[in-house]
Amino acid sequence: MVAFFHVGYHRAQFSTEERQRLYQRFLQDPIGASLADPSAALRVHHVRDGDEYLYLSWANLMLGKPADLEFLLAESDTTIPLLPFHSSEHGRLLPYRDFVFQYPPLAVIPIVLPALITTHPVLYPYAFGTLAGLAALMIAFAGWAVRTHLATDFRHSDRHYLWISAGALFLVGVTLETRLDVFAAAIVAAALLAAVTDRWVLAGVLLGVGAAMKVYPALLFPAFVAPLVAQRGYRKVLDSLATFVATVLLSCVLPALVTWSGFLHALELQSARGLQVESVGATVLAWIEVITGSPLETARQFGARDLVAASAPWIASMCRLLVPAMALLGALLSWWAMRTHHPIGRPSQALIFDGVATAMAGIWIASPVLSPQYLVWGLPVFLFASSSIARLLYLLALGVTRIEYPACYPFIAHLEFSGLLVLTIRNGLLLATWTALLSNWIQRFRCPDDLVSPTTPRSAAACR
Repeated sequence: MVAFFHVGYHRAQFSTEERQRLYQRFLQDPIGASLADPSAALRVHHVRDGDEYLYLSWANLMLGKPADLEFLLAESDTTIPLLPFHSSEHGRLLPYRDFVFQYPPLAVIPIVLPALITTHPVLYPYAFGTLAGLAALMIAFAGWAVRTHLATDFRHSDRHYLWISAGALFLVGVTLETRLDVFAAAIVAAALLAAVTDRWVLAGVLLGVGAAMKVYPALLFPAFVAPLVAQRGYRKVLDSLATFVATVLLSCVLPALVTWSGFLHALELQSARGLQVESVGATVLAWIEVITGSPLETARQFGARDLVAASAPWIASMCRLLVPAMALLGALLSWWAMRTHHPIGRPSQALIFDGVATAMAGIWIASPVLSPQYLVWGLPVFLFASSSIARLLYLLALGVTRIEYPACYPFIAHLEFSGLLVLTIRNGLLLATWTALLSNWIQRFRCPDDLVSPTTPRSAAACR
């Protein structure tokens, strides 16, 4: 599956006009055009229209090589000017100090490594995609190893699990190899394996590395250790917390010392993000605007498309407050389940996955930013969730997101009615996934005996 994506068509092989013609041909009559030219339809869904060229531009700046300044200017907006602050002709430039870099420090690693292989604008994306593909395989095989430690709780065979993993990778689509998120997801997968094998110091280090690459692994840390807290394994929790904090600090200390103001500015950018058009909050607000007859307006901000409305900034602020609350809810539910049913409960390792999955689904639906690649985060977690309904809903959400991006993104970006319908379906599936996970927790609290023998659960009526 990874190899299949790796032969996708990268945007560097098309001019903007050529890509627009390719999109418009199928947007006007998607069914008819697909039947008339199936190979072109497949091509549309696999155009690698990702951020690799932006990554290459940053890598060139850091390596002291000529960068495409016209591209950086075209990708800039009033909130994020991507052009370097001064000329790069006199040597290498540093992120945060010499140009805006809106990612955590360790994101530099997967950006620069492919550039050490090649900086050719057509070949770099494939070098980047190779590393991303290896990260995707790491997720699959880490899950394979996890499955052996959860044999009493996960009732699928090795072969069944691998087929499900391949299907999930297919549903993710080309964002798997064109974004940074798969690297953080691979680190989380390794952290889950470390947690279920009782190596909590290593789990803390890995989550710290993940947080220093993409922020979201830090939000998952409470759900990781919650069952351990309920078991009064305080020494392991403190060891894991200490290594987690130390890893994050060590990762951030160098850029902070080089330029504290630039590093602080990167943090401020994340806290100032608006209401991205693909988020659940934007979908709700967009329908309110449609019902009230207000025009839907979008604008490019922070390198993405945001919904422009009078109440959008207020809703985005509320969403930012809800994100950590959702993460803590997942941790609280797993802590309570372990604490209440510890004498007869299933191993705490199994509760980690449900807690992390609940936290992650809550982050998705609460976040003011929800890009297509964010669903990659669920690959190491959702295939092991106790709720089969939640697993199915997650896979369906992946499938709809595959339709949303890249083929239908022109509709999505401007919130045209058809695009709004696609987003409503996808975000509805994510809400349903979170609801299914909550329902599973309620069932667990009502039926404590089910924790003893998960293979023979009681009926809901018997529990009541």
